[in-house]
Amino acid sequence: MLAALGVRHARLVVACPAPSPRTLPAADVVAAARAMGLEAEEAGSVPEALTRALAVASPDDLVLVAGSLYVVGAARAALVR
Repeated sequence: MLAALGVRHARLVVACPAPSPRTLPAADVVAAARAMGLEAEEAGSVPEALTRALAVASPDDLVLVAGSLYVVGAARAALVR
């Protein structure tokens, strides 16, 4: 899925658990990204991941939030605050 999202061009992948009992462990996503040669970090929650991604992004960068609707909903709620 990471390859399909085009993350080979990403400066950083920040993975976090979805607020759902069926979440994939963030460590698994980090390991997959690192196996592709990417810099990757684990965050404890969606708001933490979003804060980290925005902190390292330049004004010209794109921050992509991907995952389940649970992840997108939590990211949207964090951005609205």
